[in-house]
Amino acid sequence: MAVKKATEEQRQILLEAGALGYCLRRHPRRQRRLSLLVSPRGEVEVRAPVAARQSDIDALLRRHEDWLWQCRERAAQQDLPRAPQQSGDRIFYLGQTYTLQLVEGRGGRLDEAARILELAVSDRHAEAVQAALQRWYRRRAEQYLEARLRAWAAQASWVTTLPPLRLRRMRSRWGSCSQRAICLNTRLMMAPPQCIDMVIVHELCHLREMNHSPAFYALMSELMPDWQQHSEHLDELTRALMLD
Repeated sequence: MAVKKATEEQRQILLEAGALGYCLRRHPRRQRRLSLLVSPRGEVEVRAPVAARQSDIDALLRRHEDWLWQCRERAAQQDLPRAPQQSGDRIFYLGQTYTLQLVEGRGGRLDEAARILELAVSDRHAEAVQAALQRWYRRRAEQYLEARLRAWAAQASWVTTLPPLRLRRMRSRWGSCSQRAICLNTRLMMAPPQCIDMVIVHELCHLREMNHSPAFYALMSELMPDWQQHSEHLDELTRALMLD
């Protein structure tokens, strides 16, 4: 039997204060209930099981209307940084700042001494540059995150079988875990190595404690005693790393 994939679509609802656009994401397996998220830029996202009724989704949005408009108003008042899209823009890689230089050809070359990323693009429109940059981060993530996951799994006594690693570009979370797979956000490649390791430890601990109970945090502290300071640091960086 074929497994249904997650779907994503842009929708709009007319609320008391006006029309509100939102992204509806349906997850056939891991999403068991409706949830509501607002990004730092004020983008609204509804996560729903594949069988969720539109009437229930509408009701959720109406119940939280005041909060949604407040979030969007706060986002509009913030001076958020622009996502990199041209030569001279700043990018982050493993917690360090680099200057983006667009060049002809294919692929990308990281000059660590000069702190420059030469990114090859055939189209210099902002959307094309962002797509090329995301592909570059993903190629780096495939090697780096796999290696860090295996290194930490070797230190976790409860991990006997390591689930496969899945990589996704996510807007509101750094990782997720199930018995079928550990999923990590490719945006992690922008964060400092200690923050990346903290997210990996977090997901590995979920293989034993599928919750956020005191037992879960005790497990976190056992494997990574200073995890909390790295978690707080990543929270501080979220505004700059979740740019779109």
